[in-house]
Amino acid sequence: MPPPPAARALAAALLALFFAQGLWSALAHSGTADELAAHVPAGLMAWRSGAHHGGLSNLPLGQRWVALIPGLLGLPTRLFTDDHLLLTRLPNLGLGVAAAAAVGALARRLGGDRAGLLALALCALDRNLLAHAALATLDLPVAALAALSVALAARLAERPSARGFAGLGLLLGAALSTKVQGLLLLPLTAAALLGAGRPPPAAALLAPLAAWATLHLAHQAPPFADERLLPAAWTDTLGRVLAHARRGRGAWFLGSYDAEGHWAYFPTLLLVKTPLLTLGLALYGLTRGPGRAALRLAWLPLGAFLGLAMASEVNIGLRHALPAVPFLLVAAALGGARLLEARRGPALLAMGLGLAALEAARAAPHHLSWFNALAGGPGGGHRVSVDSDVDWGQHEGELARFLEAEPGPWQINPQSPTGGAVLLSENARHGVLRGGPAAVAWLEGRAPDRRVAHTWWAYTLPGPPAADPGRAACAAVAGHLAHLAVHDPGDQDPALSAALFRALAEAGAPGTALGVARARLARHPEDEATFAAAAELVVRRKMGAAALEPTPGLAPPEAAPAPLRPSALRAAARAAGLQAPLAAVFDARGDARLRAGDPRAAVSELRTAAELHPADPAPALRAAW
Repeated sequence: MPPPPAARALAAALLALFFAQGLWSALAHSGTADELAAHVPAGLMAWRSGAHHGGLSNLPLGQRWVALIPGLLGLPTRLFTDDHLLLTRLPNLGLGVAAAAAVGALARRLGGDRAGLLALALCALDRNLLAHAALATLDLPVAALAALSVALAARLAERPSARGFAGLGLLLGAALSTKVQGLLLLPLTAAALLGAGRPPPAAALLAPLAAWATLHLAHQAPPFADERLLPAAWTDTLGRVLAHARRGRGAWFLGSYDAEGHWAYFPTLLLVKTPLLTLGLALYGLTRGPGRAALRLAWLPLGAFLGLAMASEVNIGLRHALPAVPFLLVAAALGGARLLEARRGPALLAMGLGLAALEAARAAPHHLSWFNALAGGPGGGHRVSVDSDVDWGQHEGELARFLEAEPGPWQINPQSPTGGAVLLSENARHGVLRGGPAAVAWLEGRAPDRRVAHTWWAYTLPGPPAADPGRAACAAVAGHLAHLAVHDPGDQDPALSAALFRALAEAGAPGTALGVARARLARHPEDEATFAAAAELVVRRKMGAAALEPTPGLAPPEAAPAPLRPSALRAAARAAGLQAPLAAVFDARGDARLRAGDPRAAVSELRTAAELHPADPAPALRAAW
């Protein structure tokens, strides 16, 4: 039975509220580490050339999805930058609205109109869904596909149709081509279909067939290529992701930094990053007996996705358990519907919704770094976790505005002991990607003066700023490298491109280094090594593992082309400690000249390499040969 007009109007208003909050967040925040380093550039390259890099070992469909608008429109976009960032975030925002609608539909199927509307209200108040719906990453797409798949399977269990089963197969294939969590949807949708107590019709075979076809289409792999049932690219990526999940990565959790994951990480993060109203309603519904259908369609998916995340050694964000969140919201809505049946239930629920709405208004648009009162609120979340739970590089734009208002002699994310005025991101304060707090032991006992830009802290440290005698020499070397890059960026030679990139990055010109990478990838989009090197540079800058310069908008600094005489170049390289990377550039240039049939130019380049780094005899030997 369709909902009454008033219920439909209220549902539309709640979905519009979700969209408006997500749009505000998308407009307010800079690009995050995974957006700029992996998903957006990989998606753009896939649209431009068909080459798929994965970017941090990811499956292809989600990355094509986030780059859909600039990819289809052919907009000129510089890789690894905020160019057209809003356009890359809009597809996920639309998918977030669809996820909220699926949560409402599933709750309505299980608990009636009141449960459906309450589920939509809880979605509009949920900071986890809102935060990731406003980002061009892969966590929201797989969570949305999970909610849509289970909701559709529940509907098909009651009203089967061939078109519906084909649609379910498309959703399953899309989830399998987006993130590894999509695998769980195979048993979960089967449980939803079989839970009605009657065998599925023959048309149900369309679902696995459509999923299989979608998987091949997303990977651009012909069926049965090399006599394989599944695309080789999919199984290979799956193997790498599972190996990474077993290997883990250093993470901060409850006061310690460990290389291995902790089983309590994801349950704890779910408790402290979910609105207390949602937690309370879900617990109330569970204690009142949720019923078999709710256990199968809400609690089972919630437990399955949470359990899968807990089995991983990678503890870098609740986002890896995000597919559990829609089902927690369904369970909470069902608990709320049960509460409405109690004598004082409506008043309690109205008060809870009012308080939750006020809390949501105070948190907006900074949903990603929000924590509830169990963690001490947004200001206390860093005691539980950092990384993408708090600081994903999303507040650099706000920090840039702070620097315009207070343009003092700030040192931003210094990587060694210093004094004076210092700005540190939350990740930099905890040594993320640098081995943990030991990397910033020089900060021990030093309290920050104040918090700025939500996830940044201002310090006044004793003593003067640390001297950097090699700074001017680095700038001189970077200028010479920029001059070389203008005339020969190495876009035709992988060794030269890699050497130029590394030398420019070490000389303090990451913007010019990224330009070299873009030139190389424009001509050779299949160059995975260049893509990976550029992605790592962006991630380290965004995650606080590299010092930043107070440039306009905190853009990666670029070097102005300024060639040096050979003697000046050697002196600058020695002063900057860049003999080895600079020699590698001339070594690669010599090899390139030799392959081009110009031995005289090759000898000149190799001799320069030998003069720059006498400890390495290889260039001199090749020059003599």
